[in-house]
Amino acid sequence: MAAPRCVSEDPLDPYRVAALEHGGGFKATLWGSPRTQRLRFDVFGELLGSTLEEAKHLLDLGCGDGALTRWLRARGLQAEVTGLDGLPEMIDAARASGDAHARYECCDLCSDIWPLDGTFDVVAISGTLNTMQPSAAMALLEQAWSYTGEALAFNFLGDRPEARWADAPLGPARRASVEAMTAFARKHTDHAHVRSDYLQGHDVTICMQR
Repeated sequence: MAAPRCVSEDPLDPYRVAALEHGGGFKATLWGSPRTQRLRFDVFGELLGSTLEEAKHLLDLGCGDGALTRWLRARGLQAEVTGLDGLPEMIDAARASGDAHARYECCDLCSDIWPLDGTFDVVAISGTLNTMQPSAAMALLEQAWSYTGEALAFNFLGDRPEARWADAPLGPARRASVEAMTAFARKHTDHAHVRSDYLQGHDVTICMQR
């Protein structure tokens, strides 16, 4: 299936600049800190619960340097992981882990045909939506849902942060409408859960289950 085209600007550009400066690795993901990255993964784990624990195949869209796979392994979870990312530097860094149960492929999620067959128990999107235009983010979520066998979990920067985050610099990222993202989830399933308490509304996670 062909993936959605992004509009107006290339959301990969800020990551390309970071990768040129830092190479493949954490700094090129543009996350604020490893701690908040892990916190977002922890929220995935809490919302997905046994669905994640029992998953045999997981798709990580915008996998970066394979941090989500390492988080899974640290918790004893051995799902087969397929990770897609638009930067070859990130794919090289992810492959360097030598995880025998993970496959990483370079793929621009907004323009390429995704190199995938079948569906995945869990599809995860962490941080990937933050530099996308709203229409492109929604199109990517639609495509991700089509590959979801059991659950889709994604996070984004919400537009209803508490005061401490209201003026926080976002760099190349942008805030997304919590209302629009929630409406998307609830259009597709009666089993949608929304969390925004873990970073005072600065970040939002939605878990959709079939």
